[in-house]
Amino acid sequence: MAASIGQHSVDARAHGKSFFAIGAVWEDFNQTDRAIAAYRRAASLFRQAQVPEGEARVLGRWAQTLVAAGNSRPAICLYLRALRIAEGANEIKVAAQIANSLGNAYRKVAAFRPARKFFIIAMQHSRNAGEAEIECTAHGNLGLTEFELGQFSRAELTLREAAATANNLGLTRLEASHTGDLGNALRAMDT
Repeated sequence: MAASIGQHSVDARAHGKSFFAIGAVWEDFNQTDRAIAAYRRAASLFRQAQVPEGEARVLGRWAQTLVAAGNSRPAICLYLRALRIAEGANEIKVAAQIANSLGNAYRKVAAFRPARKFFIIAMQHSRNAGEAEIECTAHGNLGLTEFELGQFSRAELTLREAAATANNLGLTRLEASHTGDLGNALRAMDT
């Protein structure tokens, strides 16, 4: 019996991965409803197989799909669930990615204070996981959010720090992005 239970878990994990991939393919074909159905099934299978990292990743992708379709509020609920699962399983890198995405979803609905909170959480998790690129991305997002909150001097400092960090790490794409964001913020403050 134990071998059968173990095999069932392996099967559920494999099927979860398959449905996750199927969801991504449906997304490529702009079939959002089918992608969401595949992600829903994948999350259920990962939960059944007791693979929290897989479940958290699928929920995050499902939420990302909802945000892209203009449904940020339900996406926020999925991101929150995914973050709880990732943190509970001590999947800190996954938690960092999800917290950053959650901050962006809050920004989409102009909820800047919760966005700020989750960018800070993303930075903390990414620092703990040794994921400098995620930390640098969240740092830039934090600067943009501070700007949106009207905290202009803080936003300028945060964006300068994010650009300098990206430069020090050799992340030229992020450095350019953060420098551009800083320039846009400074121009907006002048008007």
